[in-house]
Amino acid sequence: MNDTGASSGWLCPTCRRQVPGKIDRCRCGYARGEATTESLSADAAPSGRSRGAPAVIEGGVLCLVIAAGVYYYASVQTTPSAQPANLIAAGPNLRGAIGPRSETVFVTRRAPDRSAAAEPPVTRATSGDLPEPSAVPLEDLIEHAMPAVVLIEATKTRGSGFLARPDLAVTNAHVVAGAPLVTVTLQGGTKVTGTVIASSTELDLALVSFAPVGSSEVVLPLGDSTALRLGQGIVALGWAEDLTQSTVTRGIITGLRHDGKQRLVQTDAVPNHGDSGGPVLNRLGAVVGVTTFRAEVKGATAGFAVAVDDLKSFIAESGR
Repeated sequence: MNDTGASSGWLCPTCRRQVPGKIDRCRCGYARGEATTESLSADAAPSGRSRGAPAVIEGGVLCLVIAAGVYYYASVQTTPSAQPANLIAAGPNLRGAIGPRSETVFVTRRAPDRSAAAEPPVTRATSGDLPEPSAVPLEDLIEHAMPAVVLIEATKTRGSGFLARPDLAVTNAHVVAGAPLVTVTLQGGTKVTGTVIASSTELDLALVSFAPVGSSEVVLPLGDSTALRLGQGIVALGWAEDLTQSTVTRGIITGLRHDGKQRLVQTDAVPNHGDSGGPVLNRLGAVVGVTTFRAEVKGATAGFAVAVDDLKSFIAESGR
């Protein structure tokens, strides 16, 4: 009996470790008293039953660990680079939307609210050489303006002019050359006699009055030379020297100058012979200058026009 107990060993009631039967004291310090093989069997039986609950707990913990690992792996696979290009980070204030692990939430970018007052409309003063939305195509502008261009002939000189009113033509003082009367030829070929009612050699401007032929004559609106900018597109119109066709020269403003009392608009639209007195138009069809001469500037030929503001003042002073 004792040999069997010695060979079978005994179960320490303190640490549940099986101790060889020949040893009376467990490693944990517990000393065997009167333990027998029967007591070992009695102790062993409840041991198997008591481990059932710990096994269930250990299995549950293992499942939770596996689930947490799967969740972590899935969360770290989603990076900002996988999001669409039009998304932006919203920050931790929205972290509750996708769980406690989230530090960044991606939301669709909203277009900024831009009211009409926030951005001024595009105008000639801000768009450079680009035509305003209301500007007509260049060929339509020229077709509309050309009927207002006229031929002015004095005794020994001739040049161009344009209608500022149905009965009033504008030209250069050097075109009328001091003559009291001139011949005005309209685009349709009609010739009328005009009276020079005002002339200024200082401004190189002259006004010619004549009896209107009809109420359908085209007149050109006068613009504002203070709004002109370098690089702005212009079109110069005139009447060719051979008297058979009109001329069109397109260019840009290359300088804004003063010559004494006279304000000049310099362009790279070089005038043709006979263009003196013709209108220089902006891309909206308004007169911004009156062609007066051409000259060499730094090795290149440039065109010069009297600024339209000088013309408007001249018309007002003449009483017209």
